[in-house]
Amino acid sequence: MAVDGPGIPGVRQSGTITPGQRTSLTVKLRPGRYEVWCPVDDHRDLGMDTAVIVR
Repeated sequence: MAVDGPGIPGVRQSGTITPGQRTSLTVKLRPGRYEVWCPVDDHRDLGMDTAVIVR
């Protein structure tokens, strides 16, 4: 998982995992629009992305 948006210094990214594993990613979100996507291979191009709006 990767996230980028206001107040985040550069892109923050969790570790890559294999099926059945877990990881975590903690970021402080301020008001604004954040892009969230899967940074593995071409997953983002295949649609594994979204946006989150914090108000």
